[in-house]
Amino acid sequence: MNLELLKYLINKPNPYLEVWVFIYCNLDENKEFRIPVSFLLSRFKTSRTTMQRIIGCSSEWARSGQEVGVKWANNELTVNWLCEVGGQEGSYRDWE
Repeated sequence: MNLELLKYLINKPNPYLEVWVFIYCNLDENKEFRIPVSFLLSRFKTSRTTMQRIIGCSSEWARSGQEVGVKWANNELTVNWLCEVGGQEGSYRDWE
C-alpha cells in the first residue's frame, strides 16, 4: 500500500478505506486475498453493487504505480496485489 493509494481512499466514503485496509491486512504470503463475497458484504454492511464499486476503484491506482488484480467468480472475491512500482532503487551507500 502506498501513500498515493491512501490519499485516494481517504477522500472516498468510509467503506472504501475500511475494505481495502481489511484486504491489505489479510493478504497471504503470495500477496493474495480470497474471501466469500457474502462474508465481505455482511462484514462491511454494504450491498453487492457498492462492494463492486469499492473493489472496482483499484483500476484507478495504476496511475500511482499500484497494480491490483481482482476476480469475482463463484461468489468468491480474489485480490492479487501484483506489484508496487515507484521510487528509486539504490543502496545505503548512495545516501552518504
